[in-house]
Amino acid sequence: MTRRPMRSRQFGSLKQVERGNLDRVDPNLRQREIQHVIRQCDVLQHDRPNRGRGGRTDVCDNKGRLQRTLDLVDAGNDVQTTSDGHIWVSYSDEEVFGGGVGQHGVVCFDSAGRAIFKYSEFADQNQLPRIVDCYAMNVVNAEEVWLSYYSDFPLVSIKNFQLNRAWKDFGCMNPAFAILGETVISQKCYTRVEGKSQLLRRSISASAQTEPAHAIDEKGVVIDGLFTAIAKGPNFYVLTDTALYELQRNR
Repeated sequence: MTRRPMRSRQFGSLKQVERGNLDRVDPNLRQREIQHVIRQCDVLQHDRPNRGRGGRTDVCDNKGRLQRTLDLVDAGNDVQTTSDGHIWVSYSDEEVFGGGVGQHGVVCFDSAGRAIFKYSEFADQNQLPRIVDCYAMNVVNAEEVWLSYYSDFPLVSIKNFQLNRAWKDFGCMNPAFAILGETVISQKCYTRVEGKSQLLRRSISASAQTEPAHAIDEKGVVIDGLFTAIAKGPNFYVLTDTALYELQRNR
């Protein structure tokens, strides 16, 4: 299968947006914390489980000033917010089998921290598999959310808390994926443990094949080795040890 660089009318190349030692982005932070730097809305600092504070979440403005603190009960796998104050939290298998709110796989909270959407109930209503471990979540905006999860790895599109579309056995994507029209760009699962990250792209079609893709920086050099993918809506980022890149689509 031919490997093509991420350069086309849809994708463009990657533009470096942070250099050097990443003054604003610590490469050791987990995906959900890096996303808070990128988002143009309220910023959440969600504690990791090993900090012993459960689901305590600090809500800050864009200047980092603390606005309020919420208790979302379980520490999540990923946290993303919307412009209307909703907080979407995805959970790993540890929380799913832990008996708390995380057992629902994905939960949407309102700005006061009240659960207003539970994916396990949604899945049962729509004959979808329940989440064992949510590998990737893309909260596009206040109306639209996409999910990819273990164990069947469907791709699920939710609009206004209703099922929009679902593709069974779409394939594993971890830790993030972007939706660019009818194309999905993601990081290949489990490649970090192999010592080399890999990007994939696929058209949203029953007959579409997954295609490996290279990330090319602004100098035309392939971004190789280990990196982490971050995404929100159509926006896709690649974080290396030295830089944060943003995928630039050609106009």
